[in-house]
Parts: sequence; structure tokens; C-alpha cells
Amino acid sequence: MTTYTFLILLLAIVGFGITWHIRRMRSKKAPMTCPVGGKCDRVLESKYNSIFGVSNDLAGLFYYAGVFGIAFLLLLGTTTLIGVPLGVGLFLMGASGLVFSVILTGIQAFALKAWCSWCLASALINLVLFILEWKAFL
Repeated sequence: MTTYTFLILLLAIVGFGITWHIRRMRSKKAPMTCPVGGKCDRVLESKYNSIFGVSNDLAGLFYYAGVFGIAFLLLLGTTTLIGVPLGVGLFLMGASGLVFSVILTGIQAFALKAWCSWCLASALINLVLFILEWKAFL
């Protein structure tokens, strides 16, 4: 479990970094350049970039910070918090993140017909997080 948890911690840091970059560029109103081509601005400025009034990048920051926090507690040896097994909580967060990523990737493909490589990188991180959490905690 420790190796998986350490990898989860590292991926949470990378995901947070990607999301922080997106958030920072959007707050500056700077053009968003996709490192592998694509139309990041079109995706990030679309009507699909928020849910319940919260921007996806802000939600992503909280998500990755939460994943980091739980993984860090697990590395320290804490297995439950207020009676909830942290591994199960982390797995459920990962499942939620993966579902959200699949929906957003589908929106890029079918509604926007535009790709954001930063968003795809985040979706890939969420897929790997889910697999690691599955292997580690189920």
C-alpha cells in the first residue's frame, strides 16, 4: 500500500500543478497555450467550465489538495478519520474524479469538438489515480 500511496501523493502534486497553471492563466486573462496543440482557450472559456457556479479549475484544486491530504495521512499511518476508512474515502474521491473527467472529455469530443491538452493530462492523471486507489484499497 505504501508504494501506491506514495505514487498517489506524487500524482496529486502533478495534478495540482496543472490545475494551478490553468487557474493562474485564466485569472490573468492570458491566452492559454496547449503544449501539444489543441484549443485550450475554447475549452476553458466554454459554458461547460463550471458546475454549480464553481469553475472546474477551482474544483480541481480542491480535489487534488484533498487527494494529497488523504494520501499524506495514509503515509503517516492514519487509517481512519472520524470513523471513516481513509483508503475507501480516497477511492471514492478517485472514482468521482474519474467520472467527472470522462464527462468533461466527452464534452470536449462531442459538444465542443475541441481539445485541451492540459485537461486531457488531468483526465489521464485521474485515470491513473483511480487505478492506483483501486489496487491499494480494494
